[in-house]
Amino acid sequence: IAYVWIFGAAVFLLAVFSSYALYNQRKRKRAVLIEDNGTIEYVKRKLNIKRNIKLKMSPDVRSPLLVGILFPVIYIPCREIDDGKMYMILMHELTHYKRKDLLVKWFALIVNAVHWFNPLAYLLCANLSEACEVSCDMAVTKNMTDEEQKLYMKTILELAEGEKNNV
Repeated sequence: IAYVWIFGAAVFLLAVFSSYALYNQRKRKRAVLIEDNGTIEYVKRKLNIKRNIKLKMSPDVRSPLLVGILFPVIYIPCREIDDGKMYMILMHELTHYKRKDLLVKWFALIVNAVHWFNPLAYLLCANLSEACEVSCDMAVTKNMTDEEQKLYMKTILELAEGEKNNV
C-alpha cells in the first residue's frame, strides 16, 4: 500500500510540475515585456514591495495572473487597458504577491499530492484558491472610495467577461 501511495503522489507531482513548466514556457515564448510602466512602480511603492516584478503582455492569457515564486511575473492579456484599470489589475496581482498567495497555493498542491487519493483534498485546493481570490479582493478594496470600488468591480467583471468570451 505504501508503494501505491508513493507512486500516486509522485505521478501527481510530476503531472503538476510538468504542466506548470510547459505552461510557463509557452507564456515566456510569446510574451512581450512591458517596460517603462509607471503604474507598476507606483503600486509597488504603495504596497511597499521592493522586489523586481516584471510585467508582460501575452496572447496566451485571458485574464491577468501572477506567476512565479522566485522570479515573479504578472501576465496581462493583449488588449488595450486604460491606466485606471491597469492600476486596479496591478493592485490585485501585487496584493497576491504581498500576501504570499502563490506559496499558499503551492503548499496546498503538495498537501493534495500527499492526499491524492482523497477527493476532499481536490475540493480543499479549489476552495482555497477561491478563498485567496475573495480575500485579495477584500484587502484591495477595503480602503477604497465608493467610486474606486466600482471601477475595481467593473474591471474584474470586464476581465471575467473577456475570459468567458475567449474560451
